Amino acid sequence: MYNYQRGVPMFVGACAQRLSTILYPKSFFVYQVHAVLAGLNEDGEGALYSYNPVGLYERVVQDNQVNFQL
Repeated sequence: MYNYQRGVPMFVGACAQRLSTILYPKSFFVYQVHAVLAGLNEDGEGALYSYNPVGLYERVVQDNQVNFQL
């Protein structure tokens, strides 16, 4: 629907904002969820977002180092 209405694909940043908008009104009930959203941004790079139960979100810093090796 997003692509049809706007003529461009929905990237993960727009999807993250939309999910936050959906979760916020539900925060006044007893539902406790921890949502994680992953996808590609406009530059084709991976992006990961984490949400708290209120619906606030932040982009998580991704670290690919294992045992301090690339």
